[in-house]
Amino acid sequence: LPRPAFVLAWRSLFLVNPALTHQLAQVTRALGPNARLEDMASYYRHMAYLDPLVMLMMAEAMRVHSAADVLPQIRVPTLIIAGTLDTFTPPTQAERMHTATPGAELVTIDEVSHGAVIEKPAEVNAAITSFLERNEGGGSVTESSEASTRS
Repeated sequence: LPRPAFVLAWRSLFLVNPALTHQLAQVTRALGPNARLEDMASYYRHMAYLDPLVMLMMAEAMRVHSAADVLPQIRVPTLIIAGTLDTFTPPTQAERMHTATPGAELVTIDEVSHGAVIEKPAEVNAAITSFLERNEGGGSVTESSEASTRS
């Protein structure tokens, strides 16, 4: 498609029928079954006005990016929240991140995708609140800290 037609098609995808866009996101497992259209509507409107070619380049960059080399160097309390249905950062990847990050905590939330904060906000907020309460002051993590896991 010529660029103007491609941009128009992109915008139409998000603006003409958000319910269809939402269904496509769930069928392709970009979102989990608990994501509600009304919670995603403002995000879809935002996506409609982003440059689609830039978005595609960003998606490719995210796909190939790895921070595995820097995770062992992290020396601050770290919380990793994973969704069992996440296809962008699958649970196995979250577990590798957890293992590689000294003293990190891993919270796995059932039946959510990469959009866990939209799909189960109360569980995500509870995990973050608990983590912050236990790590008030933001002390550093030592090499001997034992990584913890909670589900």
